[in-house]
Amino acid sequence: MSAVNTYIGRKIHRASGRSVLPLGTGGLSGPAIQPLALAAVAAVCDAVHIPVIGVGGIVDAASARDFLIVGASAVQVGTGDVRHPRPPCRCLTVSG
Repeated sequence: MSAVNTYIGRKIHRASGRSVLPLGTGGLSGPAIQPLALAAVAAVCDAVHIPVIGVGGIVDAASARDFLIVGASAVQVGTGDVRHPRPPCRCLTVSG
């Protein structure tokens, strides 16, 4: 099971008062959601007895480690891949 990935967000153009996004809402991801993702992953890990993959705003080894600390069995890196498009083993090394 994986948790979380993206939260629903909305952005308003202040001058016009209209939504910036054509459908009104869209996906919010990246480092901004990491505290929310950590809380969600911790709650899921407490509720289930299967491995949980932590997802949401992982940009480096330290942020990956945070997900392991709250109970994730593994992590999925998306944000880090976008920021540093190279093999994940080079940009993200987690030990201990």
